[in-house]
Formats: sequence, structure tokens, C-alpha cells
Amino acid sequence: MKILFYFLLLLFVGCDNNQSKQQTITQIEDNNHLYAVELIKQLEGYANKPYNAYEGGFAKYVCYGNRVDEYKSMYNTYNITKENCDDMINRKVDEYEQIMLKDNLILENANQHGAVLSLIYNIKNNYSAFKKTRLHKYLQYNPSNKKAIIKEWMEFGKVNNNYDDALLARRVNELINFIYNDENEPELKKIIVEEAKKHSQTLKIEFVEVIDN
Repeated sequence: MKILFYFLLLLFVGCDNNQSKQQTITQIEDNNHLYAVELIKQLEGYANKPYNAYEGGFAKYVCYGNRVDEYKSMYNTYNITKENCDDMINRKVDEYEQIMLKDNLILENANQHGAVLSLIYNIKNNYSAFKKTRLHKYLQYNPSNKKAIIKEWMEFGKVNNNYDDALLARRVNELINFIYNDENEPELKKIIVEEAKKHSQTLKIEFVEVIDN
């Protein structure tokens, strides 16, 4: 009888926790969304004329790292305007946030949310691949292991399986945002830079000012 009582108690507590958790992840806070948009704008930069993302690339990009064909499909024009670009980045970030909600990938604060959104935005519609990575597992199940997160985050600093200085620099700035206001921030910042420089002897990092939310 006593065993049955504890079993039912555990069921009750488990159900209550699940309901509470479900209530907290039904939507993304406006502050988190705005922070993510502003961080991505900082790291992508704005372009009103098409460009190649990297040497030898065939796809053309505009706005905040968005494909020209996607822009044309969304706005039925090749006329690039700031208004459309701002609308596009907000819609794309919202799209990725909805995927994160369904995946139950919820971060502790706006800085972490923005950093992860910047990474997801940068890997272009490849969340299914991201979900299979060790980084995703650490973020979802062991977010306090910052050193492991830093190491795995740098694996997204590659183009065609080779580390790329521009991508590594972006990963560094994302991680600087991710660890902002962490109690071990100075030590973690040093680890971030050291980890990035393991993969490139020519890496030069221009630090983007962290947005204080």
C-alpha cells in the first residue's frame, strides 16, 4: 500500500512539472526575440546589393545573409529595401523560434537565446542536422557544461569541412554573448578565444559589443 502511495505521488508530481514546463515554453518572450534579431543584424551586416557569401559560392545573398531567390519569392521583386529586409529577418527568426519551441530547446536568458538563434540562422535551414549534434544535446540536457558547449560550438566554424576564419570569428562573438554575465565569464572568454585559435593560426577577432538586455 505504501509503495502504491509513493508511486501515485511521483506520478502527480511528474504531471504537475510537465504542465508547468509546458506553460513556460508556449511562446518566446518579446525581449528574447528582439535581442536575437539585433545580434544577428550585428553579425551578418546589412547588404542592399547581392554578394557571394564566400569565394567560389554560387548563391547570391542580400539583406542580413538572406538568399536573393528567397527574397524574390517572399516580396515578388528584386528591389532590395531596408523595410523588406527588416521584415524578413524578423520572420526568419520567428520561424526558427517556433522550431526551437517544438524541440523544447529553451535557453536561460536573452543572451543565450540570441547566440543560439544566430548560430541556427547562420547554418541556413539545417535545424534537423543541428539537432543531431553534441552541441544540441549539451544545450538541451546539460547547459551548465559551458566548456563542452564552447568546444562543440566551434565545430560550426567550417566551410566545406575546413575551418574558416570569418566563421570562427562569428562563433567567438556568439559565444561571448552566450556567456555574458556568467559567474565565470572572464575564464570562459579566455577559453573561447583559445579554442578558436586552435583551429586557425591566422584568426583575427573583431569583438562585437555585447548588447545589454
